[in-house]
Amino acid sequence: MLKKRMIGALMLSLVCANGYAAEVPQYSLDTMVVTATRDQISDLRVPSVVTVLTEKELKATGAKDLMSALNGIDSIYITVSPTSKFINMRGFDKGILLLIDGQPTNVQDGYSLDMVSMSNIDRVEIVRGGASVLYGSEAFGGVINVITKKRSEVDGITHANISAGNSGQRYGELGLKVGKFAVSGEYRRIGDNGPTSTIYYPGTDQAMYYHSKENETKIINAKYQFSDQFDLQYFYSNKQNDVDTVLENSGALKEKTLGDLKYHIAQLNYANKDTKVSFSLRDRNWHNDKKAPSGAYKSKTVYDGRTYGLDMQHKWQLEKGHIIGGATWENESYAFYAPLNSGTYRDFPKSSRNQYGIFGLLQYDADEKNTMYVGARQHYVKGADKKDDAFCPQVEYVHLFNDDESFFANVNRSFRMPKMLEIFGYTASQMPNLDLEPEKGWNYEMGYKKQFEDGVFKVSGYFMDYTDKIASIRLDGKRKNINAAGFRNSGVEASWNSHISDNLGYRLGVNLSNPEQQNKSTDPWAPVNSRVQLTGGLNYNNKELSSSIIFNYFTNRADAESDLLSIDAGIQYKASNCSTFAFGVQNLLDRDDIQNGNTMLVPARLWNLEFRYSF
Repeated sequence: MLKKRMIGALMLSLVCANGYAAEVPQYSLDTMVVTATRDQISDLRVPSVVTVLTEKELKATGAKDLMSALNGIDSIYITVSPTSKFINMRGFDKGILLLIDGQPTNVQDGYSLDMVSMSNIDRVEIVRGGASVLYGSEAFGGVINVITKKRSEVDGITHANISAGNSGQRYGELGLKVGKFAVSGEYRRIGDNGPTSTIYYPGTDQAMYYHSKENETKIINAKYQFSDQFDLQYFYSNKQNDVDTVLENSGALKEKTLGDLKYHIAQLNYANKDTKVSFSLRDRNWHNDKKAPSGAYKSKTVYDGRTYGLDMQHKWQLEKGHIIGGATWENESYAFYAPLNSGTYRDFPKSSRNQYGIFGLLQYDADEKNTMYVGARQHYVKGADKKDDAFCPQVEYVHLFNDDESFFANVNRSFRMPKMLEIFGYTASQMPNLDLEPEKGWNYEMGYKKQFEDGVFKVSGYFMDYTDKIASIRLDGKRKNINAAGFRNSGVEASWNSHISDNLGYRLGVNLSNPEQQNKSTDPWAPVNSRVQLTGGLNYNNKELSSSIIFNYFTNRADAESDLLSIDAGIQYKASNCSTFAFGVQNLLDRDDIQNGNTMLVPARLWNLEFRYSF
């Protein structure tokens, strides 16, 4: 049966003429980026380090989701568990803002990179370091902006993808366009993928570990283009997981955890040459059920978060530069339901609050080679039984040595408002803390960029100094979030992106840093996360064949006793303009390295074979 299907797919691919030609993507500092300044500007003139990943580069990884495709990016560390995925940027594990087409998607500090189909992505821009002046509270540690494709000009089915692999992997996607409306649906499944954690409570009768039995993800992306300036977008994802807790000594099932996480993101966007306005609805719903081996319910947790948002900006042109100014508003609501020992459920009080912000960024071009940026944000929070405010200034400078070489420096203050789930708790064993203060701190960075004939070199040095970091402590048998003390990190990161020929390219990166944290202001500074990261990749393209291999290596780690090495690879064969066969592998060496905290393991090796057809 499989042989007949493959033959059928090959015959279908002959319908399209084979006129395809390819070269290795060659990144240039002339590449236009928008995230770092809220305005389109060449990378050479941006006062920070920006990483841009194109559609071709993302597909070459062989990954089925964006989070997996980001593996191997400098200063980014990804933790994957059966129930969630988290990004750590420059050693900081909170305050990562996910944008879709420049608009926020976070809900109560939660975000899902899974909800944008890989086939719908034009490129991804990653900005490291605090960006609160332009984007507010969520952008405390960095920003990831997913920029989607423009709609197809052809009506009908736009693309169809299908794949299968080990561990019960199944994947399918279908895209459709009718007039001004485009929609795609996607389904992903991973079956039994083995143990996902090390042993908890080793050497005791309660020694146990987690075992992932099944993960399913359903995605819908839709867009209606009213005009060139006005559109409505909708993104939906539903991730369900089945995880067993297994006793090590007997191998018996202790309990089963069933998770169900849904995101609904809707955006109404208007943009002309100088003005952008976006209204958004962001909804996050999480169910977590625990069952006994008999199938009887042990507990049930339900968490609902919803945010309404408005983002407005306008650009005023000046004789020597411009000003970008705007305002943001968010209404957040939060509800939590938790079990009592009697088996009944308690509804915690629903809470809501409003966040208001006004911001401005002046770009002053002193001459052709020197540009200053001066910006600030005033932010207010009212509701959830408290009031907060934060003021964040920002000063940046760019000097062009010539058309291929620049130097930049920036200083900015960022903040992260405590989320309502941190204030009120998200389990029945947590105590509320209405006195939680915002996390805040300063980012200092300077760097150098150089375009060579055969590649691009970037290097930067940075220092992060954050105070009032929110941490969880145990008090009277319960957990309570408090403003503990601080986080700091000083480091140097460098990257080299080059091509050996029109068909062969490579990239190398290094991040040397010293992340440290205090749990209390009287405690000594203690190392956290990893101090050394090495990244690299090799990619090849010719007329029909493209391939890539990417590695990510962490050493000198404080969060685990061993090093971590991840290698992913992908290969694609373009049979025609319409059809492509692809093969991808994650964790090529099938290493069981520890991700963080001496608990979660890197997922076991996954491989898949895919057929893509675009109409």
